Amino acid sequence: MSIIKGIVLYTRQYKDNDLLVRMLTETRGLRTFLARGAKKQKSHLSAAMQPYTVVIFEGAFSKKTAGLGYINDIQQATYHRRLVDDIEANAYAALIASLIDETFEEGEVITRWYNQLLLALLKLDEGLDPQIIANIFEIQLLVPLGVAPNWRADPISGQTTGRFDYSEKYNGIISESHYGLDEHRLMIDQKTMFYLRQFSVIDLRQIHQIKISTTTKRGLQRVIDYIYDNQLGLKPRAKKFIEQMHAWQSTLKNFRQKKKVHHDHKKILVLHTGGTISMHEDQDGDVETGLNNPLIDVKMAIPNVDLTVESIFNLPSEHIGPEHMLQLQRRILAAENEFDGVVITHGTDTLEETSFFWIVRCP
Repeated sequence: MSIIKGIVLYTRQYKDNDLLVRMLTETRGLRTFLARGAKKQKSHLSAAMQPYTVVIFEGAFSKKTAGLGYINDIQQATYHRRLVDDIEANAYAALIASLIDETFEEGEVITRWYNQLLLALLKLDEGLDPQIIANIFEIQLLVPLGVAPNWRADPISGQTTGRFDYSEKYNGIISESHYGLDEHRLMIDQKTMFYLRQFSVIDLRQIHQIKISTTTKRGLQRVIDYIYDNQLGLKPRAKKFIEQMHAWQSTLKNFRQKKKVHHDHKKILVLHTGGTISMHEDQDGDVETGLNNPLIDVKMAIPNVDLTVESIFNLPSEHIGPEHMLQLQRRILAAENEFDGVVITHGTDTLEETSFFWIVRCP
């Protein structure tokens, strides 16, 4: 039995009540642990198994590097509230976690990257720009991924100051005097180039605030995506989600800009169903469902929207079954003539099942 410190990257269900927990440990790199009973309603492990939680636990590493260790008891768990409340920060944390998982071998000792991830989660929790924190990881991980672009100097002249562009042909920067050697250079603006070079060497401990324009952020992401797509062929699922999220945000922004100044009031029904957010620890440290969903008390003022909020039931989503889905359907159909739209808050465990139910029952 050992005391192990690690960061939860993600979990996968194993059998009915157990979880496989993918973790970056402080001393033995990437490992997978079995958390028995973690999906049970009153499990003392459940709350600590949320992604990006820093945990100290009693357990054991597997005897074989690729095998399963196990988690016996949680000694300490540190949560990052912003990653729960902010979907964008959560998405970029997922991108960083997935890149680390893709980059390193099972059991490879990467204490430096463990400490870097700890710092990144802290910076995200403090409210720093999540794209820029992720961009720094994307640039610095290129070295262990085997690409290692040269951001320091022109490879021909050794020039380290002046105007530069990125060249895939030369795997890094080239100075303005050598632009003609690569007609496919990326034609990057100099502010973007400045940050790319800085990101390749910067220490996250030096960052206390971030002020980078939207235009420059787009330029940074364009270059980074080019390298990952063309030189690595690596695109984590979290990256695809971020792209979809930004596309939706852009569409919504354009839609709002085109709308007339005058808007009719809309009536929206919000139905809360429970989930992890409605659970808490009891006096014994076990996790149980609270009497009330805390989202009921959240006050939101949305222009030209009247919200009606109801807690239709308050359950861990793993306990939501067909009878609850039918209950939701009956309430929504009853609200059809009274409201312009419905929003449902729902835990993640059976979110797919409820969504599939709606596709089948209300095509």
